[in-house]
Order: sequence, then C-alpha cells, then structure tokens
Amino acid sequence: MFNKKKFKSEIIAESAHGTRSTHVTSLPIPSSTLLKKSVIYNSKKIFNHLPLEIRKINCDKRFKSRVKKLLIDKAYYSVMEFLNDTF
Repeated sequence: MFNKKKFKSEIIAESAHGTRSTHVTSLPIPSSTLLKKSVIYNSKKIFNHLPLEIRKINCDKRFKSRVKKLLIDKAYYSVMEFLNDTF
C-alpha cells in the first residue's frame, strides 16, 4: 500500500532549506541490482517523475485521482515508457 505521508515527511525533512527540489524524494545510489529492483527505490523514482503539480497535492484522494487520470490519459505501456516521458 502506498504511504504518501511517509514520502511527504521525507520530502519535508530533506528540503528544509527551501531549495528548488522541495517536492523530490532522495534516491540512494544503487550499488546492486537488488536495490534497483526494490519496491521502495522504484516507487520513489516514479514519484519523483510525476509532474510537480501532482507531487504538490496534499490530499490523498485528490492525489490518487490525478495520478490515475494521468495514467489513463497517457496510456503508458510500461514503467520505462512513463519514466522516459517528459512533462
């Protein structure tokens, strides 16, 4: 289950200085294939690739709705296709 509150708390903790990357979670440098394939690593990678206006949404219901709309409108075939898209 997606825990957006945990991501939000990581974002706030990492961006206390008000930098441009306020709404981005940090990704560890992958030193193994196991880390690259982990759910946590990939969920952070996908979250960071969402458009900024979606990442800024605080309401879980609205966030889920906007992500769903984005995925339906674009109809990505794979995760890599989503990650290669530019917004």
